[in-house]
Amino acid sequence: MEYVKKRLADIRPYGNNPRINDVAVDDVVESIRQCSYIAPIIVDEDGVILAGHTRYKALLKLGYEECDVVIAAGLTEDQKRKYRLYDNKTAEFAGWDQKKLGAELADVDFCGYDFGQPAPAAPDGGEQDGPVVKTCPCCGEVFEV
Repeated sequence: MEYVKKRLADIRPYGNNPRINDVAVDDVVESIRQCSYIAPIIVDEDGVILAGHTRYKALLKLGYEECDVVIAAGLTEDQKRKYRLYDNKTAEFAGWDQKKLGAELADVDFCGYDFGQPAPAAPDGGEQDGPVVKTCPCCGEVFEV
């Protein structure tokens, strides 16, 4: 494997990517804004994305012209298809330790970002009075901010 910088114009999404990820692009944009661009996009030797389609879209939206990539050369077409599916699907099998997650969320300042959750309204439809309650989009746990 080779770690290099590539122009985004030289990277191509996999044409048959079954993952519906457009709804997650703004969340990845916010992650990059707050934490910088960290995880490289993984491509094959032809510049076709194996992993990182959503990051690719987010970087384009942010106006990046290049990014770090890992070139995974020498995979068969079957291995490339399997890797794309494994990379996306296996994350769905993991769960959350609610106690540890709560501890992590308690002291993290997301700079007003709410994971796409609408701010709760008061019962009369006006402004919420008191603490703001949010729901973690990953696990559904409710916590006060």
